[in-house]
Amino acid sequence: MLKFLADRGIKMLKELKEELEKALDIMKPTWQRQNNVDDSLTNFIYKYNSFDKIVEISNSKNLDLNYVLHRWYNFKTSDTCEKIFEFYGAIREKNPAHHDIDFYISDEPFDLKLTVYPQSLKNTGIYYDLTKVTEKNKLIEWLYLNQSQQNRKHMKNRLFIVCNGSNNIKLKSDFSKICKEVKFWIKPYLDKEKPSSFNSLKIKDYDGKVYTVKSDIILITD
Repeated sequence: MLKFLADRGIKMLKELKEELEKALDIMKPTWQRQNNVDDSLTNFIYKYNSFDKIVEISNSKNLDLNYVLHRWYNFKTSDTCEKIFEFYGAIREKNPAHHDIDFYISDEPFDLKLTVYPQSLKNTGIYYDLTKVTEKNKLIEWLYLNQSQQNRKHMKNRLFIVCNGSNNIKLKSDFSKICKEVKFWIKPYLDKEKPSSFNSLKIKDYDGKVYTVKSDIILITD
């Protein structure tokens, strides 16, 4: 039964990857900054796996196709990553609309963020060595303070899958690599004989408040 589920999952991941790659062929590298107004106009992206359907609806509503495709691509890759965590043992939050919890690992709640190494940091010559905890935590702090703003912002537990390669957007849909890294990362935390010890850090928000969060980075490279 487990093999059947695994084989079925692999087939579904392959089919979704093929649809997402169609979007990659026409998406521009950059897109309009995400905002609540445009998000409300494009919420149909949650319903479809079909690239052609997304284009059809976007054209009928006269929407910015580049914005729609980026948002659809980001949602589908993030949603798939959540499912990968569940496959390897994470427990999904019962409320699918929960603002800041996607799943639980050893009873610890986490939100998941699939992202890329920030281009703005690269432009200023800042490269954190993500094999070192202190360097990794500097990037985690930057991501909390600079990404997922407006309705998407929170200062609670979050895991980051960070793509850092020659084509970061494409890496976000390289589900075979992501599966491998998630399996490797999550295994120690599900060991019932050892107490879980997630990476913890304090983050000072722009309003001066200090938050303690449990967070980590899973790095995806070429």
